[in-house]
Amino acid sequence: LGGPSSMLQATSTSTLAASTGSHQQSQPWFYQQQEAITALLSYMGEPSTSITCNQTWRCEALKATTWQQLQSYQRPVVLKLITPEKMAGYASLIGLNHSYAEVIYQGENKRIPLRELGPLWNGEFILLWQPPAAYSGPINKGDDSTVVTWLAQQFSQLDKQPNTLAENHFNEALTQRVIYFQKQHQLTSDGVVGIKTLLKLEEQLGHPTILKQLSTETIRKEDV
Repeated sequence: LGGPSSMLQATSTSTLAASTGSHQQSQPWFYQQQEAITALLSYMGEPSTSITCNQTWRCEALKATTWQQLQSYQRPVVLKLITPEKMAGYASLIGLNHSYAEVIYQGENKRIPLRELGPLWNGEFILLWQPPAAYSGPINKGDDSTVVTWLAQQFSQLDKQPNTLAENHFNEALTQRVIYFQKQHQLTSDGVVGIKTLLKLEEQLGHPTILKQLSTETIRKEDV
């Protein structure tokens, strides 16, 4: 039979385990990256649980130092966290304002004050998007590729013009169209077509899932 010290140790251990388990269950983040990605894809209308990065969707690993920088991508993302227990965590972010973040966890939308989430976020995040075929990085004037052909076709569609400004060569006409588009949408107007320009172009041509801009007025007392 154990003495008082062993009984106290067992009680402390079970209490800590119960407390830790309860704490982890109450936190709206995942401990596996793929789970967070799957939850976000489901929210974005892609219900398949078998999808992984580098297949239909590209999982772009990016970094930001502020919420404003992250918000400039205007897309739901997976945040990389360091939990209070110093474990790696992943939050599926779907909405944001200056005070709160909205995440999706186990099929429910939950709001977290940024003053609580901010200290856990290490600045890294995963952007899920579908780039044009053969896209491997930013393109600009002078480049020759099928991505240039695709880009010219997108602007032709956006402008409702029968002819494209370029074929497979990134020429001056296409460069000026890109710069004008970037200025229109408060992007860096350098003529270089990177992720943000492509995301904005996709937004103008279709109906992608946009990062929600949360209204402060809609936050209920139970969200605090």
